[in-house]
Amino acid sequence: MTVKLPSSNEFAIALADVQPAGYGMGKNGWVTILKPAVDEIPIEMLQDWITESYRAVAPKRLSALLVGAAK
Repeated sequence: MTVKLPSSNEFAIALADVQPAGYGMGKNGWVTILKPAVDEIPIEMLQDWITESYRAVAPKRLSALLVGAAK
């Protein structure tokens, strides 16, 4: 799973089986979460990362439609 984490990037990369994304995308905040980590990371954290990633790449008007998700 690859997500863009402008805020949580350093924390995520410090975890096992999480690494900067390939093709130079890692320098722009993208991280790849490998299968072993997906099984170990709490689902709530993965959901937060998906929301953070969506907010980072979605148009602002669509990102604003997320209800109940932390900014």
